[in-house]
Amino acid sequence: MKRLLSLILATLVGANYSSAGIRISFPQIWKGKTLSILQTYIKKAMKRNADEPVHQVRDTVEIKELTFDIPLKLDVATKVNVMTPKRNESDFDHTIGEACILPGEDVHMILDENIVKNEGSLLNKQMAEIYTYYMRSMACYHAARECGDNKKIARLANEYQQWYCDWIRNNPAAPGASYALYQLSDPSLIVEYSALLQDYALKSLFYPYAENHISRAQCILERRAVQRNWNEQEVKAPDFTLNNQHEEPISLSDFKGKWVILDFWGTWCAPCLNGMPELKEIYRAYNGKIEIVGIDCNDTKNAWQDAVARLALPWVSLYQPEGGEVSSAYHVTAFPTKVVITPDGVIKKIYSGASPTFKSDLENWLK
Repeated sequence: MKRLLSLILATLVGANYSSAGIRISFPQIWKGKTLSILQTYIKKAMKRNADEPVHQVRDTVEIKELTFDIPLKLDVATKVNVMTPKRNESDFDHTIGEACILPGEDVHMILDENIVKNEGSLLNKQMAEIYTYYMRSMACYHAARECGDNKKIARLANEYQQWYCDWIRNNPAAPGASYALYQLSDPSLIVEYSALLQDYALKSLFYPYAENHISRAQCILERRAVQRNWNEQEVKAPDFTLNNQHEEPISLSDFKGKWVILDFWGTWCAPCLNGMPELKEIYRAYNGKIEIVGIDCNDTKNAWQDAVARLALPWVSLYQPEGGEVSSAYHVTAFPTKVVITPDGVIKKIYSGASPTFKSDLENWLK
């Protein structure tokens, strides 16, 4: 905790800042737990060049008191996330509460199991209401996944999306509408419901995140249209060259005459890692008939190299540097994305995200 405060204060000395503060309260049962607190400067995070770092302050704290205050000195709007640290390499940090704070503003975040209540601005109160629904619905969703109840999973996913759509439709001018829009994952719904936002929703502190979300959704829809066209026509797979872990250049054209599976993945992507055992089965079953080429995206080189060694990936592993030219060339919109290429170098099919038919499709093609 002291390190967090010293970092904040050390970076702010000598500037024109206003005092602000966040008070966080926890239930008794959480005492002794470790949490992460992340501050993100909103506009600087959303409107920056690709080579600029995200302006953030982060630290890990142990809960010793059930309520503690973090005094802040801010010159810009800041988003504060309280998170549980990831449990393993395939996990990620889980946000359990967040708020947006203006210079000079105070907020009290009251946290409990799958519940968050924010005392402060209307935006923060609405963010807490919306995020509480998110946490509760995700708890049901994960329970259904553990039971393998696919019908319930599909029903919950539809209910989840519909709840946010209804919230936006009923509150199009509320500041929290931009936050509700950000929770939507269907690009078509994001674009459709973004047209309903008005008044305070467009002026909200959170709107820069929503604006970025809308732009990405529009890009995804455009890329999906290209992928559908590629799946319907015999399109030559774009050639490329990337380095493997030994800094040797490898090109797609090196595998001409073989079936090739391009696997766009990342060490940060839990579905990517969860799909590796199936991919290894496929590689063993069709060894000599196919070549799998893993293309790591959005990772540091060290993280990628460590993962390749730790996971003992037997196929060709390539690293895509920042900029994503290869994933852009293939119009990748989700991770993992798998591209199946025929021995003639023609794209057979593109799979965005985990696909239940991927393995059976390969079996039919490779008979």
